[in-house]
Amino acid sequence: MFYIHNVPGRLRIISEAVKKNPSAPDTIRMGLSTLAGIGVVYVNLTTGSILIHYNPQTANVRDIVGVIERKGYFDRSKAISSDDYFRNGFSKIGKIAVNTLALTFIGNVVANTPLSFLRFLL
Repeated sequence: MFYIHNVPGRLRIISEAVKKNPSAPDTIRMGLSTLAGIGVVYVNLTTGSILIHYNPQTANVRDIVGVIERKGYFDRSKAISSDDYFRNGFSKIGKIAVNTLALTFIGNVVANTPLSFLRFLL
């Protein structure tokens, strides 16, 4: 999954290619060091998140993302928006909640009945 979110001065990119890749932080930082206006660059190998603080008057998002793409850590054509990112997250949470409630309900319905052995199968 590739995700990008920009607020002028702060860019977040999430990339599966960064997860658990110990060479990613140095490669990304070195690539971005060629651009003027780049501040702090945080790379989280657990989540695949790259957080870049930049000066929007001297650096632009297109150039920043271009560097990360050329290094092989991002694919703009596969990136999802923040709306899609959160929608997917809430969808997963909703499915888990529905399944939990359904299993709890079924467990309570069959409790203390001849069908109570079904609770162990669920």
